[in-house]
Amino acid sequence: MGRLRLAAILSAVSVMTVAGVGNSANTVGGLVQMMDFEEETEVLLGYPNQEPPLGWFKRVQNSAHLPATVPVGVPPSPILPAACSGQFRAWNSIIRKVPEGPGRANALLSVLIHMSQHQCCAEIVRDTGSEPATIVSIRPTSCPTE
Repeated sequence: MGRLRLAAILSAVSVMTVAGVGNSANTVGGLVQMMDFEEETEVLLGYPNQEPPLGWFKRVQNSAHLPATVPVGVPPSPILPAACSGQFRAWNSIIRKVPEGPGRANALLSVLIHMSQHQCCAEIVRDTGSEPATIVSIRPTSCPTE
């Protein structure tokens, strides 16, 4: 009986390890300029690398929300409106105060909506094995100027 349990545990660990490795091959990251965020479906529309075509990215329960990179001493530009810096500060305040999980995701919802309205940027790591691509992690950051 003990050997059967050990074999079952080892099999489960092996399957989980292989599944994790398989998923990591579909992961890609990069800058995305946000254009819209659909609140009900948690889908973000944006330009990967700030260029067309548009991409669709789905925020899921286990998407990691990383602290924003807030620009210091940089005057606002058309690509990074002053509103983005304010949203980044609000994002970081929530990150500091609310533990990762559904509460944090809910608290960040309005910030994501406002960032997309102002066409802010974020570094988004996503799983391209799904459609729309699943957001693995998101870190708001300033859009590079040309």
